[in-house]
Amino acid sequence: MANFINPYAYQNPYQQAFSPQNYQPNSDAEIVYVRGDEMVKNYLVAPGHSKTFFDVEAQTYYLKSADASGIPSVARFPRENIPEKAPKNDFNVDLSNYVTKDELRAEIKKIAKKEVSKDE
Repeated sequence: MANFINPYAYQNPYQQAFSPQNYQPNSDAEIVYVRGDEMVKNYLVAPGHSKTFFDVEAQTYYLKSADASGIPSVARFPRENIPEKAPKNDFNVDLSNYVTKDELRAEIKKIAKKEVSKDE
């Protein structure tokens, strides 16, 4: 039997083979480091996507978004260190309504003595 290539073999023109070279993961989560807000303004963002930028000179974050029609908007956020809050030790509680352990033990002994005397 002769080996030959069938020129009439069916190939689906709508089926595209997956190739790793064509695959690009969603890179919206990346932070792009820039120098100055002009680089942010000149960076193109796809419609319906957002991109985060960090200006290394001004220590500022930018969030550039483009709506569905492709109109961009830029929000600017200053980078600031948030100090850790020390836990509050607010012990200004009125303790006059509470009993101490010693007072509670004394009351338990009194009640126990009364119970014993009733049983006799």
